[in-house]
Amino acid sequence: MAALMDAVKEPIAATRNPDVLQTLQEMVIVGVAAYLDDFLNCMVGLASAHREREFRDFLAAHGDDPERAASQSCSLGELMRFARRRVTFKERGKKLAGICQLLLDAAPWPDEETRRYVCDLVRVRNIVVHHGGWPGEEHAKDVETAGVIVPSNDIFWKLELRAFIGPAFAAAAVVGVTLTDAAERHPKLRL
Repeated sequence: MAALMDAVKEPIAATRNPDVLQTLQEMVIVGVAAYLDDFLNCMVGLASAHREREFRDFLAAHGDDPERAASQSCSLGELMRFARRRVTFKERGKKLAGICQLLLDAAPWPDEETRRYVCDLVRVRNIVVHHGGWPGEEHAKDVETAGVIVPSNDIFWKLELRAFIGPAFAAAAVVGVTLTDAAERHPKLRL
């Protein structure tokens, strides 16, 4: 992931046309967020398979009703799906942090700033994909990083990505390195 971040930073920064720059930034954000989501789902899914007993016990104690009922008898594939459902950035990434701590014995982010940038990266991705890159006032209240969503005029809001994209990509790369290192160090994981 770090190599991808390094490869896209300079061409984006070199673009002089503001409309092209905005489109390029949005495209890359969508791709990086998708890559991060896929990476996290793979890590959590595989970790749940390698720590099957611990995760089954967790579901029996803390899962929702269908998870509790199925926790001791479901297939390994279903168990992995239960784990991957927790890869979410809602509520400031609370479920993601919990499942990473449980299965990898590590938080996905080393500090609050990394968490904020990664969660906001996913929020911006959702604005681009689901709202055509045009945030509303509700998005301005949801995105934590100051200056990412700014008023365009008295009615509309816009994404201001230039100062955000570098730190957000760096934060995504930190998450990848942090969890890869945790998995490599963990005695029960063979990823």
